[in-house]
Amino acid sequence: MISEKEYVLTSFKNNFSHLYNAPLVIYGIGKNTKYILDSFPDYKIVGLMDEVRTGDTIYGKPIISCKEALELGVKAIVIIARASNVNIIYRRIADFAIEHSLDVYDINGNPVGFEERVEKSFEKYKSINQDVLQSKIDKADIISFDIFDTLIMRRCLYPRDIFYIIDEDFAKARIKAETELYSEEKDPNIYDIYERMGRAYSPQAEIDLEKEYLVPRNAMIEMLNYALEKGKSVWLTSDMYLPKEIMAEMLSKLGINVKSERVLVSCDCKTAKHNGLFSLLRQKAGNGRILHIGDNYEADITSAIRYGIDDTFHVENAGKMLEDSYASEILNYSNTLPNRLIIGEFISKQLNDPFLFNRTFGKFEANSNYDMAYSFIAPLISCFFSWMVKKARELNLDMILLSSRDGHIIEKMYQLLKDKHDLPQMKYFYVSRALAVIAGLSDDEDIIHAAQLAYDGTPKEMLKDRFHLSDGDIMEQRKSESGDEYILRHKTAILRIAKQYRENYLKYIEPLGIKPDSRVGFFDFVSSGTCQKALTNIMNFELTGLYFVAIKSADNYKDDIYIESMFGELNVFIKKHNITDNYFFMENVLSSFEPTLISFDDSATPQFLDEYRTEADLSALNEAHNAILDYSKRSNLKLLEEVNIILPDSIFKYIQSDFCNINTDYFTNAKLQDEFCNREFDL
Repeated sequence: MISEKEYVLTSFKNNFSHLYNAPLVIYGIGKNTKYILDSFPDYKIVGLMDEVRTGDTIYGKPIISCKEALELGVKAIVIIARASNVNIIYRRIADFAIEHSLDVYDINGNPVGFEERVEKSFEKYKSINQDVLQSKIDKADIISFDIFDTLIMRRCLYPRDIFYIIDEDFAKARIKAETELYSEEKDPNIYDIYERMGRAYSPQAEIDLEKEYLVPRNAMIEMLNYALEKGKSVWLTSDMYLPKEIMAEMLSKLGINVKSERVLVSCDCKTAKHNGLFSLLRQKAGNGRILHIGDNYEADITSAIRYGIDDTFHVENAGKMLEDSYASEILNYSNTLPNRLIIGEFISKQLNDPFLFNRTFGKFEANSNYDMAYSFIAPLISCFFSWMVKKARELNLDMILLSSRDGHIIEKMYQLLKDKHDLPQMKYFYVSRALAVIAGLSDDEDIIHAAQLAYDGTPKEMLKDRFHLSDGDIMEQRKSESGDEYILRHKTAILRIAKQYRENYLKYIEPLGIKPDSRVGFFDFVSSGTCQKALTNIMNFELTGLYFVAIKSADNYKDDIYIESMFGELNVFIKKHNITDNYFFMENVLSSFEPTLISFDDSATPQFLDEYRTEADLSALNEAHNAILDYSKRSNLKLLEEVNIILPDSIFKYIQSDFCNINTDYFTNAKLQDEFCNREFDL
């Protein structure tokens, strides 16, 4: 039975002899790096690399930056880490390595880099089968489960993200202390780590945050419960710095109840899986056939086999499933903590089930309207909310008007979060193109612009539908006149109707108490500024547009309005973002439960068109809204401000049927009716 130390030394000797005279850097400062430095002193290893220790010295070697590596003439970087961590580490240095054509290897001599794969293979997931695991459980007497990333997982991409959520300086000190203790070949618990850090730190904040970010992998909990129901002796075996008393409390909170004496944790036992924990499992569990289940191939499978465990079953953790999936591109945005939290939240839902790809051959899955909205839609909306709050501060806005109907869920988010965060005042504001356009008409230019906005119908039909003229007001079109000329011939009647609509609308607006010198934001989803422009003709205060997407206007009519857009100003003929490909669908998700606003009556009561959505449609919408609100409650609003918006936009792409099985009836047969344009769209 070969030890981990022997494996590392043999692999280095066999795989890197061709680099004997080349300046090398080792990424990693654990004990295996020390073994290599001690055993191969003649190699030209000019320095080490580590995420947080740059500038220090360890094992007699400087911990250097990428720039220093270049100055030292480094030809290759060798990553000394478990296979599951190699790609994580590579992403930290990828840009540097690619730019300077540096070779990067793992301990097995395999080149490391981003794979550009069009076709994906999910062959290995054929063996990650729930029925196969149940069969193995049936045949075993003792069932051992790994804990982290097998039974439970965090809602963040990497374990160390928990430290960075607390504080970057804290994270560096925390990682340094833990790394030092492991390099000294100790198996520290969390209290040992904090003792090394010094009295200025307490572990309670970290423990509390772990509890907040932990979720069960539900399919694996089903397997644990299955084993218990079958009367098996169930054990939990984990390499971890949290003592079993803390682990038991965390697991119990997630509905996982295993006797504490059957929880074996490396920090309690002072030995890890690779060097004796499985021997202790055999000793404590007694005679019988043992099955161990875990996600880390080296620790849970290779080590278990080396220590004579009778059978094993390998499941993939959610991060590795993401690497294997069609959505692996989103890992290119994992360079910042805010981005990693978005990715972690996504995979905690979509890749929670390790058996998923066995069923779907690499596709995601949404079995409810809630799951669909939480996974694919809520990240975009939450990031926008945070962007809008940040932009309002930058622009010194006094308040934000949240236009109906798109602003309904945004207003719900505001009510949910306002007591916990310093937010600008927001008000749900009744408006629609149908109302704003006619209420804002005052001259020929306004009328012509309104007439030139998209409409499926004749000019005569437009006079009735858009300008609300009665049959008695509408004249026949002359053969010699253009559509614009025909519309303008009704100017007197149009402006009379516009005045009536405007007066009633002002009865609603004036009690809002917005002062003439106020700076007011105006939220809209995807817009060219039609409502905003019309409102400037009515209101006596400044409006600043705050949009998801601003559509470039084809004329100069709206040049005097000011718009900020999270995705910028887009040309409708150029595909640039995923949201613009499916914004009709998003518009329905953002919608309120009221029909389209058409006017206000003399008492300032809003009047609506008939509702075309069914009860089933509205019920589905309610599910989606609940998901968005739950997502916003669990998000860090401040960190969301720093998210690269391309990330949630990329996640939104994977709602498509090529990548996801949507097993819901959300608006399956419904149409989006745009009454203003007299159009109907398939969702």
